[in-house]
Amino acid sequence: MDETAAVGSTGIRAAVAIGNFDGVHSGHRTLVERARAAAEGAGLRSVVLTFDRHPATVVRPSSAPRLLTGLAHKLELLEELGVDEVVVLRFDALRAGELAEDFVRDVLVGDLAAQVVVVGESFRFGHRQGGDVELLRALGAELDFVVDSVALVADDVGEGDDIVSSSRIRGLVSRGRVGEAARLLGRPHEVRGTCVAANEVEVDAGLLLPTGGGYRGEVALVGDGKARLWSPATLDVAVDVAGDLDLVTLAGAGAGAGAGAGASAGGSASAGVNRVHVALDQSAPVAMLEQGTDVALRFTGSTDQ
Repeated sequence: MDETAAVGSTGIRAAVAIGNFDGVHSGHRTLVERARAAAEGAGLRSVVLTFDRHPATVVRPSSAPRLLTGLAHKLELLEELGVDEVVVLRFDALRAGELAEDFVRDVLVGDLAAQVVVVGESFRFGHRQGGDVELLRALGAELDFVVDSVALVADDVGEGDDIVSSSRIRGLVSRGRVGEAARLLGRPHEVRGTCVAANEVEVDAGLLLPTGGGYRGEVALVGDGKARLWSPATLDVAVDVAGDLDLVTLAGAGAGAGAGAGASAGGSASAGVNRVHVALDQSAPVAMLEQGTDVALRFTGSTDQ
């Protein structure tokens, strides 16, 4: 849903997990599970509260990251976690200027009837990120809700930084380390797109593709918001000489990888259109992707491994 008006009208209070949830990675799933457990233990509604876009696209658009998941895909992943409601707030200039106290009073208490609020320990919110967990707890004592602050989830992937985060996963994907990214995500990195010509798929420029090179992968048709009929493929990522178009060639299993790229696909969301050429494996359930078909692409590993 787009707005939260009347969400709390059932008369049943809620355990609310809050976050942007880009990628819905293992840390996000821990947060949502805490909200679900709190709801089940106290007879509450389990609610996930997220936003229709990354806040950076509004407050600092020139450096907003490319995303791991588009909105529809993110909602699909969140709904699979078994919560009662997923609430989407529009994040615009008005929302960016909202005081932290007003967000709590109007949205968490007024609209969602929160009794338990579950957030990450580094959670910040409100105008210029003026709110934090300490403020949230103080407002909870005043407004009759409790705060569950969840420690960041750690993992042994990579070097040094062992915290699971969307930004860390974006860094792995953008450097082509899709196998490591998959461990943190709990599944292969996946992007969605639409076929704009026979076997040619356009992916939203705001979505993150790996850096240039060859990758093992899969292709699936998307219907009713769900990816179905996965088929193996080899994915070859390249950037054109002008540097403003990411190209991914998906060759059937056994085909060689094409030319690599010179630039990373992990830049800002303002980059050019992503185009994907798809050569389906012979075992694929369809011979050709037709114009207008929605498609999902998964990156499962490097062809060098």
